[in-house]
Amino acid sequence: MYGKAWSIDDLVDFIQRDSTYYRATGGGVTFSGGECMLYPEYVSELAKRCHEAGIHVAIDTAGCVPYESFEAVLTYVDMFLYDIKAIDPVLHKKGTGVSNEVILRNLEYLLRVGKQITVRTPVIPGFNEGAECERIKRYCDARTLSVEFLSYHTFGEDKKNALNATALDGKNKHDETQY
Repeated sequence: MYGKAWSIDDLVDFIQRDSTYYRATGGGVTFSGGECMLYPEYVSELAKRCHEAGIHVAIDTAGCVPYESFEAVLTYVDMFLYDIKAIDPVLHKKGTGVSNEVILRNLEYLLRVGKQITVRTPVIPGFNEGAECERIKRYCDARTLSVEFLSYHTFGEDKKNALNATALDGKNKHDETQY
């Protein structure tokens, strides 16, 4: 099993233990995942409680969630770390299994409401390196967005393999699963 279930009260208490450090360093808390934005009610309440305690709140998201998920958290979130893997819709669909239409539409929404955003792009060999990274940079430059290109890593492989090994029928689904 990966992770631990936390009540909002317990998690806020845990986060607040480091509030002196956050204030001294200008840091704060980042909610990430998987995809934390799949749980907008929980994240909104957690962000609200951190915000009220004076703790800077960031959300790390791929943005592939309903627009209403962002509406639920906006008031309490100081910044978004926004994952863009590809601008080209065909390439994005081929590499991730989903369209990037919702992702880009949500990003434009966050820009319109004036949220601080840093785009983060994992540079994936054979997928988005080179021309696609240039396309992402031009997209961000046109919107005066900060962009960070991140080295590709395989930190999630063990978790992915563990999840595949626990498939209901006991068979490894690796070949057919999009991640």
